[in-house]
Amino acid sequence: MKRCAILFCTLLVGCGAVQISPLAVKTSNGTLFRADGIAQNEVLVKLKDGSSIQGMKIQVKRSIPSLHVMVADVPDGNASEQYIQALKKDPRVAYAETLQQFTLQAPTLKNTRETQGVPDDQMLHLQYYLDSIHAKQAWDITRGEKSVRVGVFDGGVCMDHPDLEGQVVARYDLYPVNDERSLYEHGMLCAGIIAATANNGFGISGVAPGCALLDARIYDDSRRTTQEALAGGIVWATDNGAKVLSIGICLPKRANSQLIRDALQYALDKDVVLVASAGNNEQMIDEKSAVCFPANYPGVIAVAATDKNNHRAYFSNYGSPISVSAPGVGILTTTKMGKYGGIIGWEREDGTGMASSCVAGVAALIRSKYPKLNREQVRERIEKTALDIGATGKDPYYGYGLVDAAAALK
Repeated sequence: MKRCAILFCTLLVGCGAVQISPLAVKTSNGTLFRADGIAQNEVLVKLKDGSSIQGMKIQVKRSIPSLHVMVADVPDGNASEQYIQALKKDPRVAYAETLQQFTLQAPTLKNTRETQGVPDDQMLHLQYYLDSIHAKQAWDITRGEKSVRVGVFDGGVCMDHPDLEGQVVARYDLYPVNDERSLYEHGMLCAGIIAATANNGFGISGVAPGCALLDARIYDDSRRTTQEALAGGIVWATDNGAKVLSIGICLPKRANSQLIRDALQYALDKDVVLVASAGNNEQMIDEKSAVCFPANYPGVIAVAATDKNNHRAYFSNYGSPISVSAPGVGILTTTKMGKYGGIIGWEREDGTGMASSCVAGVAALIRSKYPKLNREQVRERIEKTALDIGATGKDPYYGYGLVDAAAALK
């Protein structure tokens, strides 16, 4: 991915809806992953309702209590797949699956843009996407409420960045942070789009600057994650009062696990609005699998990306699951640089992860203005008020159209 740096340096990692590939590694908690990304010494197990682990030969290492899912040791002399097959024969087991690890890698996008200098003061005039989605008109109605919490599932947020200070109210961190400069910056990019502070005399404004952020850091400094981390983060954010979840990652088919589906459904059942990026692979039309998981999960708002002219971004995945579209090209947002070394960081980014962050911000504004609406009513308001920019009605490129924050609040 190419970017336009608003700094004195060029950053090497990209963003958008990040794609994933396997990696062999041993983690700090003792999980040993094979070269294909499958844990060889641990598996995921869920028992059927009413069943007890008593009498079962399962050694539990960790668990996600709200989902009744356990991470269990694989007995010596067994391959994880062999142990799973044995577990599935037990009538008390609802499901068992491999624990997998993925490395998030930036997609290679083709855009090139010239570097621009840092404006002396406010960068609001450089945020074309706020005009595209009529966010400034929406702010005449509401800029969001701190009671509305948005969960950001990514690489973590530097909480002392001057545009994000005070916005993060809680952090879920499966991987302890010793130095926030090591955080994978994708989380910073998405957090700024959603809720960067407004009216502080410099920098940018998020779509919903009055709302709060829940920082769900679901992968480590090397951009590695597991379905346990994502599912655990979803449950944590839900249990900590999230009204909207913004998921800007794109998982491969093999990661379409029952555990993640359980976590998504847990959040939906708790009336949380789920927003996810469609992916950056420019997949073919009418292939349901072309839109990434979890964006293609029923109930999730799948978001495609557009450019400054409201045309489909060339990299944006498309297909029947697309709900709406939003700007995803040349999006000015925060970086992880923060105050380190006296440098304050913002930059331009491309990707459907940028687009889905815009829609998450709009969902947060709706939940601020209309707190009694349920998640389906929020979704309907987003879809029905979208500007139809493609073929008449819902289409696979733009869904119901370009999200319109002001119209959604009226």
